[in-house]
Amino acid sequence: MRKSKILNNYSILNFHERHQLLVEWNNTKKDYPENKVLHQLFEEQAEKTPNQIAIVYKNEELTYAQLNQKANQLARYLREIGIGPDMLVAIAVEKSFEMIIGVLGILKAGGAYVPLDPDYPIERLQFLLKDAKISVLLIQSHLQNKLKKDLSVYTGQIIIIDKFQEILLRKNSNNLTQIVHPYHLAYVIYSSGSTGLPKGVLIEHEKIVQRLFFLKDLYQLKYDDSFIHYSSISIDASLEEYLLPLISGAKCYFFSYTKDHDPRSLLEFIYANKITTFNSTPSFLQNLEKFYSGVVNNNHIIKRILTGGESLSQSLAKRLVSKAETIWNLYGPTETTIDATAFSFSTMTEAENVCIGRPVANMKIYILDTYLNPVPIGEIGEIYIGGTGLARGYLNRPDLTAQRFIPNPFIESNDLNQRKCLRLHKTEDLGRYLPDGNIEFLGRIEDLVMINDSRVELQDIELALTQHNDINYAIVIPKEDKVVGKYLIAFLIPHDNVITPLSKSFIIQEEDNFPTLVEELNNHLSRSFPNYMIPSRFIFIDKIPLTPNGKVNKKALLYLYHTLQHPE
Repeated sequence: MRKSKILNNYSILNFHERHQLLVEWNNTKKDYPENKVLHQLFEEQAEKTPNQIAIVYKNEELTYAQLNQKANQLARYLREIGIGPDMLVAIAVEKSFEMIIGVLGILKAGGAYVPLDPDYPIERLQFLLKDAKISVLLIQSHLQNKLKKDLSVYTGQIIIIDKFQEILLRKNSNNLTQIVHPYHLAYVIYSSGSTGLPKGVLIEHEKIVQRLFFLKDLYQLKYDDSFIHYSSISIDASLEEYLLPLISGAKCYFFSYTKDHDPRSLLEFIYANKITTFNSTPSFLQNLEKFYSGVVNNNHIIKRILTGGESLSQSLAKRLVSKAETIWNLYGPTETTIDATAFSFSTMTEAENVCIGRPVANMKIYILDTYLNPVPIGEIGEIYIGGTGLARGYLNRPDLTAQRFIPNPFIESNDLNQRKCLRLHKTEDLGRYLPDGNIEFLGRIEDLVMINDSRVELQDIELALTQHNDINYAIVIPKEDKVVGKYLIAFLIPHDNVITPLSKSFIIQEEDNFPTLVEELNNHLSRSFPNYMIPSRFIFIDKIPLTPNGKVNKKALLYLYHTLQHPE
């Protein structure tokens, strides 16, 4: 036992290599306004540019001054009913002026907001209200009528925000006295809960202040920049769409995009309003891509496309560079406040890796083995994240908080900022350092695939498939059968010249439609991979099914595969 323990703690890295990985590549310290809270950043911007347009919804506009005044009036009402520091207020509001007034009003009152996307399944909304012990819910009248029966179990106070306008207009519209501090909660956003019940992530003001302050500088935002907010308010990446512009003097356009919309309508809105900053997942960008050529006024070049939430393929990255001046590939779990790493590019060649870059300001990245030893450059390990962006933990889940937020074993005695780096978040994501210090993201540990006792790199197979001239996009998913064991299924989007148009049934079975192409793909892969890494099935699709968060819906893909195997 003693010998084993010694081996577990033994590092194969020499001093220089260890110092490079732990210290040099984590030298990210930057100053930020440590004594301020989130809504103060907006108030300061409103004072600088009171007459600048802040938000646009449909054909209406609100200036920074008007938005600030309306949020102040709501905040005064919320304080009167007892809202204060670290108190949670849920907001279930569609994209509208009421949404951003509600968010800012809750913050200004001193509370923390809990976003509830009205488009989410009612069972999830019921769970969140109960789990967060919500006592006050902001909602719009038409949603309250729509969800009245489903939310009948909720016994807290309901504020129908659009019916309170006359009351709110009588409130003082000046900024309120500050009663919160940077260590108080700003918001609670629930994770997707893909491996269990959704978890409420507790984010304090300091965490989001330093992140938005840094992103404003990173993207070099100016007053003539414009953002579009269309993502679900229940994901933290949406804060880049509606709060980042409001602390930067930029303009935010609200667009109520739903899964029922034609993606073309979103693109047409972006180009018609000359949006400069567009945030999306790679899967959603893939679905949008086929509509670019048909959009009017597409001579407008977007300044920056922000993407993250899942892996960005090299083939998609190469095509995106013609759509924007700069592409930002970002990575960061909700527990680390939006983004923990960033990588930008304006060109992409065959030789370049699509990586997630380096840690952003005041964040630290460690890639470790199962014994918490740093792994050498090029070796795969689990990504651990430290720094000022780490969440307080999980709401009402002290056991899970202790499990996923562990003591940082790499604190340096001369680290002046060490009190903010005492913990590491165990992400359960896999990655590796590249020789230049950038990080390559390799997926979730839960998605680790072993076939014939050998590790299968799904991303390598997907990359090889997209290198075939006829394939635009590929996702490979493992499947297990009691008889044949574990095998792989490849879902493919071909180039338009291969299938025009695609089947209205959404799926095309490979044997009947593309025997030659399937044979070519098998031969193409066999040059680089052993047989067990070659997919047993190739299924052609015309778009990617997405989750409400805009990521690949693997369950939906497997269901489509099941319908092929067992047609009714």
